Amino acid sequence: MIEFGNEPWMARSACRDEDPDLFYPNASSEDRIAAAKAVCASCPVANECFDYALRTHQRFGVWGGVFVDGQPISRRKRARQAAAMLAARLPVPRDEGPQAL
Repeated sequence: MIEFGNEPWMARSACRDEDPDLFYPNASSEDRIAAAKAVCASCPVANECFDYALRTHQRFGVWGGVFVDGQPISRRKRARQAAAMLAARLPVPRDEGPQAL
């Protein structure tokens, strides 16, 4: 179980009942990174989590669905990750041909 600080959003996180070690994999643990990101994909506070990581200069772990491996994180990286997470949740539109007017 993850211990939570003073941030109100933390109590609503999808990871609150997960093993914290899941969110601190080493860079070569692709399966663990994917598992942590899967938890984040269903999290209602993933944006708050990522913003927290930015504000507190986190350098390691999975934060709001973004894996951080020692390099500074950026909002651009988060935007790319958010787009990918959204695309994974939405049905792919079918091409139904020209619409009749």
